[in-house]
Amino acid sequence: MGTYLTGTYSVIHTSGATDFNNFVYSSVYFNAAGPFVINGTNVVGVIGKSLDIIVNESTTTLSTGFLLLGNPIAPQTKVNTGLISGDSHNEVWEFVNIKTGLPARSTNGSGSPDSSPDPLFKMTVDTTKAGDTNAQSYRLDLHNGATNLTVDWGDGNSDVITTYNQAELTHEYDASGTYQISLSGSFEGITSQGNNDRLKIMSIDNWGTIQFKNMDSAFARCENMVGLYTDKPDTSLCTNMEATFNSCTLFNSNVDFDMSLNTDLEGFLYNATNFNQPINWVTPNVETFFRTFSFCTNFNSPVTIDGFLSVTNVRNGCTGMFELCPAFNSPLTFSDFSNVPNVNNMFNSATNFNQDISDLDISGLLTCTECGEEEPKLGAINMLRSSSFSTVNYDLLLVAWDALGTSNIKFHAGSAQYSSGAPATARANMVSRGWEITDGGQV
Repeated sequence: MGTYLTGTYSVIHTSGATDFNNFVYSSVYFNAAGPFVINGTNVVGVIGKSLDIIVNESTTTLSTGFLLLGNPIAPQTKVNTGLISGDSHNEVWEFVNIKTGLPARSTNGSGSPDSSPDPLFKMTVDTTKAGDTNAQSYRLDLHNGATNLTVDWGDGNSDVITTYNQAELTHEYDASGTYQISLSGSFEGITSQGNNDRLKIMSIDNWGTIQFKNMDSAFARCENMVGLYTDKPDTSLCTNMEATFNSCTLFNSNVDFDMSLNTDLEGFLYNATNFNQPINWVTPNVETFFRTFSFCTNFNSPVTIDGFLSVTNVRNGCTGMFELCPAFNSPLTFSDFSNVPNVNNMFNSATNFNQDISDLDISGLLTCTECGEEEPKLGAINMLRSSSFSTVNYDLLLVAWDALGTSNIKFHAGSAQYSSGAPATARANMVSRGWEITDGGQV
């Protein structure tokens, strides 16, 4: 069955094609991209991500390259999922979820899964990394606001925190090393702004049920941090997510959070160079996507956004949203784009971008005098500059945007060329209404 490793968490490593019999639940961690084989099916992994496997009295065959996270415990009541069929065996094993220290999937005695969430927020720190504190310490910074928090430092010590800047938020350990810190209670949120101990944060292990009311710069520039969580944070009361994962260059985990009250996604994933997860956000109150994904050099996943609050500040909108995202060429869907006031640099230097965006309603654009332009043109400056926009998609865009009847817009389409006929006529109509268009000319 492989090798059992000792330490804080146990791991079984598949050193070759191996049969694992009767696992009710296991979490498979990809330490390589694959493809790998699970029961004869090729699976392409994302390095650092996990895949859950539930087996119904069967033999599960895993190829080389998997790490099974957890520690086998006593046989449990069988969970009859019916997902995978196979020969019956006498034992059913269950793995401990290393993120919570609890069984990854337990049963309630009737054979039905009991998936009670771990209520604690947990993150792992390494005190030996560079920071403001010494090599045996870590400082946790909080946003200013009402605080009633218990911090378990992972070494048998804990503190009750009732003010956001309490001295006990700096903790010195008996020995340098790696510790898992747990939080319970209530607070405004974590901040890494101006805290050089941010480099000591190695992972977010579990979000728990604690409410995050302010995620402004929560993990900004935590360059050593990855996400190992499988749950989602309670952000139902959060109004600010500016720069939450700014420059988290190793981070690549799900961020489909509750954004129902959030107003600010400026720089949310700015320079998160390893990030590449699908986006599906409901954002009825968001006022700005300014550089939300800018410099996400590996990002190339579908983006679906439902909602955008009407605003009048020209700097808001989608300015630089995908700027300098050279890999990005995935579908982009907005449920309503008509309130967006600015699309300057939206795809500037997204060198592979070539999607049909003709359904983006740009009728709500505002003037761009605040963006460094002398003339009061509307905000589409450098929108597609240095992109790979094709003639097919440019033709569709010209015809659709001409039909909107907008005037006085400065628009850069990169080197895209347009066809004769309807696209050429549409472009001429737009120019006659004060559009200033830079492109590659007619084919």
